[in-house]
Amino acid sequence: MVIHMNVDNEINKNKGLLIDILSNLVSFESVLKEDDETPFGIETKKCLDYALNTCKSFGLNTKNLDDYCGYVEYGDGKEIGVVCHLDVVPAGDTWKTPPFKLTKIDDKLYGRGTSDDKGASAAMIIALKILKDNNIDLNNHKVRLIFGCNEETGSLCMKHYKEKEKPFEYGFTPDGDFPCINGEKGHITGTFKYKTSLEIEGGVVSNAVAGKVKIKVDNTKFDKEIFDKYLNDNGLTVNYLDNYIEVIGKSAHASTPDIGKNAITFAIYALNKAGYQDELINNYIKIFDLNNNGENLGINISDKFGDLTIVNGKIDTSNGYAMGTFDIRVPVSADIESIINKLHGLKIDRADKPLYYDENSFLVKRLMDAYQKVTNDYDSKPKVIGGGTYAKSFDNCVAFGCEFEKTNNIHEPNEFVKIDELLLQVKLYIEAILSLSK
Repeated sequence: MVIHMNVDNEINKNKGLLIDILSNLVSFESVLKEDDETPFGIETKKCLDYALNTCKSFGLNTKNLDDYCGYVEYGDGKEIGVVCHLDVVPAGDTWKTPPFKLTKIDDKLYGRGTSDDKGASAAMIIALKILKDNNIDLNNHKVRLIFGCNEETGSLCMKHYKEKEKPFEYGFTPDGDFPCINGEKGHITGTFKYKTSLEIEGGVVSNAVAGKVKIKVDNTKFDKEIFDKYLNDNGLTVNYLDNYIEVIGKSAHASTPDIGKNAITFAIYALNKAGYQDELINNYIKIFDLNNNGENLGINISDKFGDLTIVNGKIDTSNGYAMGTFDIRVPVSADIESIINKLHGLKIDRADKPLYYDENSFLVKRLMDAYQKVTNDYDSKPKVIGGGTYAKSFDNCVAFGCEFEKTNNIHEPNEFVKIDELLLQVKLYIEAILSLSK
C-alpha cells in the first residue's frame, strides 16, 4: 500500500474544522429524552443528522437507520467497523462553563461529550475526511464509521443496527482508553425499592458515582454533630438549606468509583452513625459499602485485572418509598451467574458477560502496533477496564481510545479534552485503519 500524504500536515490543515465540528456536536443536548417523534429525543436526532450531513458534505456515503444510529463509509471491500456514540450523560449543575457550549480555556476544550464520546466522533470524521481527500487505498477494505445514539442508556441503537445491517469483519470503538482495551468487566444493573421516612433525591445517572444528594429529614431524630463530623472527616461538604440537607461529594464514572465520593452512600452511612432509624438505611447498608467492592453482599471478588465494584448512582422518593439504582462491574474471569445469585431482593434489569481478547490476537496486536508506531511507546500494554463499551455489542471488536489515562474525566462536571490529544486521536485512528487494512 502506498500512502501519498503527510499525516501531520493534513491534521494541522484540518485543525480548525475539527474544533468547529466538535463545537457543533457539543451544542446538541443529546441526553435521552422520551418523545413520540424519535427513539431517543429531538436533540439526539439533530446531533446525528449534523454528523451525517457533515460527512456527506465531504463526499462520504452516509445512511440514517431510523434515527437509532447512522453510518458513514469510505473504501470498498472487507469491512472495518468503527463505532462512536453521540449521546451523553446529563450535565448536572456544578459546571464552571456552559456544558453544551464548547469553551476553550488554555489548551483545553470544555463541554459535555468532549471526552465521551463526541471528541472521538469529531476526530474520526476528520480521519475519514483526510483518507478520502488523499484518495488513500485501503487495500480492498472499507471503513464504516457508525454513530450510535443510545450508548449511555442501554445500547438499543446497536441492537437496531444489527437487525438492519450485516456484521463487520472486525473493528474498534474509540470509547475507552489508549493504548487498547482487550478486556471489559461484566456489567450488572438494576434497581432497589424500600420504605422510608426520608425524602431523598440524589445522583444524575445510574452509571456514575453520585456527586450530590438532598435529604429532607426530621432533625430531632439524629445527632447533627455526629452526622456533620462523619461527613467532614470523609471529605464531603454539608449544607443546610431551608428545609433540607445538601451533601456534596465527588462524581466519577461507575467503573472507577474509588476516584469519587458517593454523596448518597456517605450521607446514608452518616445518618446511620448519627442514630437515625429507617428501613431504607438498614437495607441500603446491606447492599452498598464505602469501599465500593460488594463486601456487604459477599461478592467482593477480584482477579489480576481488577476488583468487583458496586455503585448506587441515583435515588429518589415517592409515596413513602425510596427507589434507587445499582451498577456492578464484574471481573473478567468471574462467573457472572454466581454474582447474580447473591443479589437477593434487588431487581436486575441487565446483565452483560465480561469481554476478553488475548493480547496476541490479530485485532489487539494490529491496534497496539498502530498505537506504538504513532507514539513510540513500545512499553505500553493492552489493559482491562471496568467500563463497558459498544465492543460488547459486536464480535471482533475492542475499545481503542479515546481517553489518555492522565486526563480521564468522563461523566464528570467540567469534562474536557486537550487540544493536542484531540489532534493525536486523529493520527491514531488513521494509523489504526491503515494497520487493520494491511
